[in-house]
Amino acid sequence: MPTPQSMTDDQIIARILEDAETTIIAEALGLEPADYAARVLHYIRNPNADPQLDVMDAAAEKEAGMPSVAECRQFLEKLEDGDEHEQTKFTGFDEDEKSAATLTGTGRKKGPQAAPPLPPVPGEETGSKPTKSRSGR
Repeated sequence: MPTPQSMTDDQIIARILEDAETTIIAEALGLEPADYAARVLHYIRNPNADPQLDVMDAAAEKEAGMPSVAECRQFLEKLEDGDEHEQTKFTGFDEDEKSAATLTGTGRKKGPQAAPPLPPVPGEETGSKPTKSRSGR
């Protein structure tokens, strides 16, 4: 098996794109697989490169709308107590979108722009309802 040092950039990118995990990771990061592969290539060619992080000071975090550490701690304590629904805010949704929201996201749209149905949960048959909750409790 050739080493990365003996491979061209195109060969390395092709090998990265062959890996099934590449698409999953790229989607999770909001990137196209080719863009993700190019970023991986950078670290293969530059193993001592520092990761690209954006560190913000407290003022920039507040301006960006990020919660403070104290607010995060308070929210997590409410989650632990079961009061999380009181803290949940539907920002950016109009009334129709609020009523269509589900536990897995927003309600399904109808018509030509409709999203495909979700795959069944392991152990659940298509078209049937599970007898237990999905958590198994």
